[in-house]
Amino acid sequence: MCFTRKPYDKVRANIAKEDIFAYKWLKRDKRSNTLNSPYENFQWEKGKIYIEKHFSEEMYDNDMNIHLGFHSLLSTKHATAYAQMTLILRECSLYKVCIPKGSLYYINDSQIVSNKCYLVDDKAVRVRKN
Repeated sequence: MCFTRKPYDKVRANIAKEDIFAYKWLKRDKRSNTLNSPYENFQWEKGKIYIEKHFSEEMYDNDMNIHLGFHSLLSTKHATAYAQMTLILRECSLYKVCIPKGSLYYINDSQIVSNKCYLVDDKAVRVRKN
């Protein structure tokens, strides 16, 4: 997942004034029963706060994409729409994550990317299939 900011968006990261809840598509490994992100195969553990040390607090005018950080979707509606455009998510389920208060983040119409994130529950969120 790649986060794209609009040309008029802030070039400095926001600071979360409270916990922000979002959603991630994760794949459960059938042998180890672990949850992994489909793009980087990053392993997620319930309740553990992960920190991206190389998250950029400031973007330069030419920077339109953010690659480093924890990429999430703002709602189940956005997550479902994103999944319909992406074949890699066929075997994934949707999970609720939290961006803790004090985290740095960038946000657009459907996505949020942050320097900190944790998995709220290791049970998938139920979403309506279209």
